[in-house]
Amino acid sequence: MAVIGSDTGLKKGDRRVDVRDVATGLPIGEPLTGLPGRVYALACTALDDRPITVIGAGGRAYMHDVATDRCTDLLSTGRHGWVSSVACIVLDGRPLAVISAGSTLGVWDLRTRKLVESFVVPSLAQTAVAQDGSLVVSLRRDVAVFRRTGTS
Repeated sequence: MAVIGSDTGLKKGDRRVDVRDVATGLPIGEPLTGLPGRVYALACTALDDRPITVIGAGGRAYMHDVATDRCTDLLSTGRHGWVSSVACIVLDGRPLAVISAGSTLGVWDLRTRKLVESFVVPSLAQTAVAQDGSLVVSLRRDVAVFRRTGTS
């Protein structure tokens, strides 16, 4: 599955997110439209064997269930700023989204839609998750790698 944010060819101010099958390039479901602001971050994962996209748009993060085409508000970044990056991973059977907004990095459980952990990271720019569960964070010109020391 691939997710693509676009405003190409749309009326001014409209935004959409397309979900496509990587193997065929064909769309999966209808494009998600009506997001409240520019899409700055996208990631995909699975929740109970259903494809899920996590979208950062308009200062909020949304979870979109591709199978049901249902989009729910995951969190408001509030005073923390705009969502600048989203990364998803399944650790120990638990689907997680790592969301950065301003200088705050939050780890969200996608099943419960609750915040698991929150960190203040000065100079936070972007976030990624490695396959081994390591968290990779860009801090303007530096990169930090946080490794798991135990399991939950």
